Amino acid sequence: IKNPEESESIAFSTEAEGVYFVPAFTGLSSPYWDAYAAGIVIGLSRRTRKEHIVRAVLEGIVYRCRDVIEAMKTDAGVEIKSIKADGGASSNNFLLIIDLTTSRKVGPFDKLKKVFCRWRDTEAPCTPHRSKSPRKVSKIAH
Repeated sequence: IKNPEESESIAFSTEAEGVYFVPAFTGLSSPYWDAYAAGIVIGLSRRTRKEHIVRAVLEGIVYRCRDVIEAMKTDAGVEIKSIKADGGASSNNFLLIIDLTTSRKVGPFDKLKKVFCRWRDTEAPCTPHRSKSPRKVSKIAH
């Protein structure tokens, strides 16, 4: 695409068709707290078009927001009645109106969590880390 504004109309024009994107360019923060997590695109096939990837990227952003909101609800024990958005992404109507309880039954993080738990071959529960207090940052990379 030529500019980020195009992503809105592209996302509204198609479904992701089984393509999932995890936006973890600098690890995953709340509620996963995995500094070593890496961004990933899965579900690509011969039929995958750029429109599917664009839609999956925007859905990935929404899924991350949903994960954080769900963690906030669980940790605070309150219902989140509304959220506010600002910054450049807030001009994208797809990001703002897509339902956070999306109809996809298995989100990308749920799917990847299953794969990761099998890969590491452990019986330990594979759940997000939910901390009541923020983590201390001992070193900030520039």
